[in-house]
Amino acid sequence: DKGVFKKPECLSRASERELEVTFLGTGSAIPSKYRNLSGIYCHMFERGGILLDSGEGACSQLVRRYGPKFDEILSNLKVVWISHIHADHHSGLPSLLRMRSRLTREPLVIVGPRQLRRVLSMYSKIEHVPMEFIDCNQTRDIVKAGGEGLEIRGAESQLPARLEALGIASLQSVEVHHSCYNCYGCVLVGKQGWKLAYSGDTRPCKAFVEAAANATIFIHEATFENELRAEAEAKKHSLTAEAVASGIGAKAYRTILTHFSQRYPKIPVIDETFTPSTCIAFDLMTFNLRNLEHLPTVVPDVAVRFEGRQDAAAAAE
Repeated sequence: DKGVFKKPECLSRASERELEVTFLGTGSAIPSKYRNLSGIYCHMFERGGILLDSGEGACSQLVRRYGPKFDEILSNLKVVWISHIHADHHSGLPSLLRMRSRLTREPLVIVGPRQLRRVLSMYSKIEHVPMEFIDCNQTRDIVKAGGEGLEIRGAESQLPARLEALGIASLQSVEVHHSCYNCYGCVLVGKQGWKLAYSGDTRPCKAFVEAAANATIFIHEATFENELRAEAEAKKHSLTAEAVASGIGAKAYRTILTHFSQRYPKIPVIDETFTPSTCIAFDLMTFNLRNLEHLPTVVPDVAVRFEGRQDAAAAAE
């Protein structure tokens, strides 16, 4: 079948404590009743975690997901990667930095667009928080775990060591096509062989698809339904069909759609462009790498149940 690719060997040998992914937010622009703003937490259990984007409410979502383990999760957060300067992708950073600084003095490594440096500099004048900032442009060449040569303002960066600690073999930022300067997607490769690619906000981007080739987990924005092409092109976002096609182009094992317009408060439009490998993300949806194989079969059923619950709640109101 089109869009169906062979199960990667890394899934068969992965332990249950290799990688767990939680979507902290799956909406765009502003928070809604059902969808928070962008944030994907990659949990490597005792090794710590990496956060891809940190929209408003990221900490609150981590509290909802991990409860009494929140302090442990936050203090062991090693890296935050931010895709671009639009506020719905980084407005949760100040509260995250503040809360983490009360738990540990270990600097948080933040990889982000160069404009974010000014935002963090202004915040640090209000409250000092330990952090190291790296321009995404400096990670366009693959950054390898434990490697040398990545210098930040004359000092050796902590990023390679953090990747080593997390069990991530490499990190790469890929420039994508969005409506502001310095917009990136991210590709992570695990030492156990898995590959996770996250598009950030973008129109279909050949460079990102090529960098994400054979991804185990391919996470792509799908802001608009297919009938809204003019709006998608004007705002430089992707249609659902374009996101699915990008996953097929990358030969990704599983394509997960996220960053939906808030005009779709519960579930996005599901149509014939979906393949058996396509999944849709919900806030606080969590999956383990070991269970990734079953995700496409589970998500549609969850979507139906989710819709039914919310309709019942609305009727009760």
